[in-house]
Amino acid sequence: MRDLDKGKKGKGKWWNWGPGRRALDKLFMQGDLMVCGRNGMEKVYDLAERCLPEGIDLSMPTLSEYATYLFDTTLRAHGVFTWKQLLYLKTGKPLRDAMREVLDERIEAGVVRALDNTDGPTAYVDIKAFEQAPTIDAALKVLSPFDNVVIHRDRLSTLFGFDYRIECYVSAPKRVFGYFCLPILYGDKFVGRIDCKAHRADQRFEVLSLNLEDGALDRDQFFPALNDELQRLADFNKCPLLDASAVAAEGG
Repeated sequence: MRDLDKGKKGKGKWWNWGPGRRALDKLFMQGDLMVCGRNGMEKVYDLAERCLPEGIDLSMPTLSEYATYLFDTTLRAHGVFTWKQLLYLKTGKPLRDAMREVLDERIEAGVVRALDNTDGPTAYVDIKAFEQAPTIDAALKVLSPFDNVVIHRDRLSTLFGFDYRIECYVSAPKRVFGYFCLPILYGDKFVGRIDCKAHRADQRFEVLSLNLEDGALDRDQFFPALNDELQRLADFNKCPLLDASAVAAEGG
């Protein structure tokens, strides 16, 4: 971007874009440009034909092929999904009609089936995965806000009874759990949220707040697992000095 819009910058990095940035984004969304590399946090763009390897089919897919691709991607990533999630951020009646045909075909072929005992919208499940005996790992994970299991807020609430949203997009007075609160998955349950901050200058990883929802936790097992996961997260962020006093205040 440093090669474009070299004039005065506006006050907002995300919204006061100049014509060069707007043109770049349009060409990128059209597929004329691709990101071919990065310099730190800076993206490097080039013509698509110079980024793609040889032998790739660049023909435009039919609506049926596109709907099949969306369906297979959703099935692989989620295993359980609703009609709304199949068409997430996609619009247009022709695509809806094509997706309905794909869904009906997969139901008839025994690939997916509708769940009978869910509240709210009908959910469809991967039959092979559904018939497998569940293996529940008692591990604890602090998840990204963009993890597949939490990215669809309605799905997360319906399946896990956990209402989560990342609050960095919420004005400060309306935040409840913190600027970058992260969901905590413990075994097969979401048990709370944790807000952390990486102080990179002094390599310190600070836990700002911990909010737990499950009062029946085995605290003798939970808190050691949480501290191990926080240290892993701190090391990943290159801030190995873990300041978890907020966890200690909760009993950990």
